[in-house]
Amino acid sequence: MGMHPGRARHVSFRNDENGVAAVEFAIIANVFILLLTGLCGFGIYLSASHSMQQLAAEAARSAVGGIDQAEQEGLARTHIAAKANDHPFLKAEHIATTVTHPDSSVITITVSYDTSHLPVLNMLTGLSLPQGTMTATSSVRVGSIAP
Repeated sequence: MGMHPGRARHVSFRNDENGVAAVEFAIIANVFILLLTGLCGFGIYLSASHSMQQLAAEAARSAVGGIDQAEQEGLARTHIAAKANDHPFLKAEHIATTVTHPDSSVITITVSYDTSHLPVLNMLTGLSLPQGTMTATSSVRVGSIAP
């Protein structure tokens, strides 16, 4: 039987699958975009954390060449000031450096960075990213091995 020109066609929406993919995409896309945004946010935070640890370790190694504690501290601070801007998410003016000598044969460099200066916290305000101060510490033995 053919269609009659004056008769309306009965459409069953229950069996009609047109547009299902668009509805599924609309539901899944929000979750996917949120996951990607969170991944980028934590990636930036992790990169900054790794850069802080690397900066502290490099500063501690550069301090080994100093003759006395004052020169070692100066070498460490100079290294941090010179190399901090080489790391993409760090700004040298927001880095705090502490140099300590627990005993005469060890130098400890502690580098702190206020995470409110990371670009991710300004872009992604809806995510619960770690806030506060990021700290990295590195210790290295200076001088000879013999006591």
